[in-house]
Amino acid sequence: MKKETQIGYTPGSKGELIPDQSSIIKFYDKNGFLTEELNERIWPEMQKKAVLKRIYTYDSTARLSFYELFNDEKFSLKLEYHYDSNGVLKKTQEINSAMKPGFHSLKFYDSTNLLTNEELYSPKGQLYSVKQYRYDVQKNLIEEWGKEGTQMKYKWVYFYDKKNVLQKRDDYNGASVLLRSRRYEYNQEGKILKETILNAEKKVERVVLYNYEYW
Repeated sequence: MKKETQIGYTPGSKGELIPDQSSIIKFYDKNGFLTEELNERIWPEMQKKAVLKRIYTYDSTARLSFYELFNDEKFSLKLEYHYDSNGVLKKTQEINSAMKPGFHSLKFYDSTNLLTNEELYSPKGQLYSVKQYRYDVQKNLIEEWGKEGTQMKYKWVYFYDKKNVLQKRDDYNGASVLLRSRRYEYNQEGKILKETILNAEKKVERVVLYNYEYW
């Protein structure tokens, strides 16, 4: 694959889809490695439309080494990936715009190398948050939840069909109140064609359409 494009829409009063000025474009090299990602949308915290760009770099063994994040072409962050001797990702380290270490996360796995826990630490080494993951017997991720201290912040629940293809994800807040559901449709190659996001009342609040280009 050469390029993946995701375009966001919101439903109009007559059910038509209206572009919401958001898009994600991913570029791949001829070996299938993700090299660049452009995320364009109106960011509420910035009160303007902005483009976040990620540039991905790989090491000599084809493992992701780091990515650099740019905000409207201005360097914002670098995220480094660190592996053990078996090639298992054990740590990610942020480098901020001042080129100083920021937050870092530690990864923990079960005996089958499935990720079970992530611990996020502040630049001062204080535990900031924890993520936990749970799987079914087919090793499909079925639950993810995050805590800050003892307070639950969110929980995501995943649902699959008999072929182990993801069909739906339900998003809950820290009080286990359903916020939204995401439903997925696929093409014949098994790639996502459409993501429909419904609110807690099961009304469509957003649709994302996917398109793919090949070498």
